[in-house]
Amino acid sequence: MKSAAIPERIALRLTPLGQAAIVACLLMAILLVLGGGRASLIVVAAAGLAAPLTAALVARWQVRGLSVEPVGPASVFAGRRFALDVTVSNDGPWVARDLAIHCGEPGSLDHRQAAGYVSACEPQAMESVTVQHGALSRGRHAQLPLTLVSGYPFGLVACTAFFQVPADVLVLPRVGSVANLERFSVSAGGLDLSGTRDRLGEEEFHGLREWREGESLRRVHWKLTARRGRRVIRELRSAGRFRVHVVLTTDAIDGADIGLRGPLERAIGLAATLSEHYLRRGHPVRLSVVGQVSVTADRRRGRAALFPLLAALAQVAPASESDPTAALDRIASRPDEVVLHVSPGGALQVPGARRLDVTSPAMRRTFRRALSSGAVRRLGIAG
Repeated sequence: MKSAAIPERIALRLTPLGQAAIVACLLMAILLVLGGGRASLIVVAAAGLAAPLTAALVARWQVRGLSVEPVGPASVFAGRRFALDVTVSNDGPWVARDLAIHCGEPGSLDHRQAAGYVSACEPQAMESVTVQHGALSRGRHAQLPLTLVSGYPFGLVACTAFFQVPADVLVLPRVGSVANLERFSVSAGGLDLSGTRDRLGEEEFHGLREWREGESLRRVHWKLTARRGRRVIRELRSAGRFRVHVVLTTDAIDGADIGLRGPLERAIGLAATLSEHYLRRGHPVRLSVVGQVSVTADRRRGRAALFPLLAALAQVAPASESDPTAALDRIASRPDEVVLHVSPGGALQVPGARRLDVTSPAMRRTFRRALSSGAVRRLGIAG
């Protein structure tokens, strides 16, 4: 079991109120000294100058004993904010008060807007709060940066504690709509989706039979049941649908950007979108990432069938330096399946597959039009 995260470092900074208080006390002390003021007033001014130092010491003492419990496991989608349960433990002898929780790297924090807030955490106690975490990049995250900021007491000094919290967060690629992709790429390189617009669940009537113990009541023919005095159900059968084999190669062209906006991420998003599209329409889908993983999802409703494919795509890495051509031999296509090759612009060719190159002129126009129309999220591709 992962241990709780302790502060990596603690930083102190004056708040605007603390800066104003110091300036005011300095001016008062100077005027009192130059004007020959009473010693008691000078002591008051000196105490005012010492207040920020006292606040800094108290703030640091109360933050030193804090720790943050591990987070996860959780699965979220790339590019979307998500709810995160944060548990703060106080192992110190002081009550930790006014803790503002910020998610993200220290350099990107907006101190004006916190993701969560803990009013007080007693010694040897734990406090849990749900915060809205910002969007994460695709992949598995074993650590999440988190910051606790306290201005207690007086609000003169902000004490900031930086944590790297152990986590198990799997960020899945975004899933979009192939219908938009088809509409944007009508000219050349578009997807041929003819015959796949039938909805999942369209089945033909096959006959009537008696209801069996344990079967669902959704297909009971209630009028005929009332007439015969025993439960009768409709028996439906659906025509078989062809298998779709989505093959993803990760050999991007030389010098291509492999970041969040690069062709590899667009190819991964397109592979996820195609998988979801055909699964939702009742097609068995097989996903193969050349040289890395092969996953098969049976025809089922809901996200349960799609999750293994998205989990595999979430952890896809760029092609290694070794030649992945030999891995193509292990991807044997079947006679009853249609093979779609999603490529980030590399030279690998999948025999007998329909190639969808995200760097081709037609596909680049597709993504550019999607960006201008605001359909990026529906396409499932990071723009």
